[in-house]
Amino acid sequence: MKSEGLEISQPAIDPVQSEVHYKITMHDKTGRVHRGNSKCSNASKEPPCRGLVEGMAPVFSNSAWRCAWQIMQNDHIHGWGMDLKLGYLCTGDHPQKVGIIDSEIIVHRSTKT
Repeated sequence: MKSEGLEISQPAIDPVQSEVHYKITMHDKTGRVHRGNSKCSNASKEPPCRGLVEGMAPVFSNSAWRCAWQIMQNDHIHGWGMDLKLGYLCTGDHPQKVGIIDSEIIVHRSTKT
């Protein structure tokens, strides 16, 4: 994350064993990190094509966490949609500073609690 200059990231999601909500979060075997979804046009700079991490396993730099923490202190009924906006609001350059870490992989089982 640090070597790539990312402010917000997440581990890649295993596409075989997981329920995938956003294709951008799936593991890409071509590198260590990816920032965009190959299914989207190269011109797209907005979530869910660029600058998106899902809310289940985000990793924040110190400055991005301070911003995200302030946003989360609002009286939210639920957090749906925050994953689409945190990179935009807290990094300044979300297409470049938000990414998926392909060298780390997690499984999203989507088990209800």
